[in-house]
Amino acid sequence: MILTILLWSLFGLSLFVFALAMQMRFLLTFSLMKALQAHIPELDIAQSRQAVLQAFKGETKEKGAQYIQQTYPKQIDYMQRARLFSRIMPLATLLILLTMKYIGVI
Repeated sequence: MILTILLWSLFGLSLFVFALAMQMRFLLTFSLMKALQAHIPELDIAQSRQAVLQAFKGETKEKGAQYIQQTYPKQIDYMQRARLFSRIMPLATLLILLTMKYIGVI
């Protein structure tokens, strides 16, 4: 009984963390794009998205990517963590489901 509650709680928590990581990735990308467009008004959406991706990867070839890296280093760090968790959590959720199936909870 306690193991069942624990596994279902872990399952719910892993889904929540995955959803939170995906939301954080979307919101940070969108807000950094808008901040870049406010700083450099001549950029369109595609160019600002490309500059955000370059800043995230560490490439500072463009003026926009340099601006984002210098102005928003914490947000870039948050984005890297969110990317890590959005890749790990589906695997963790699958492992929890397989454990539940193996033990006989589901």
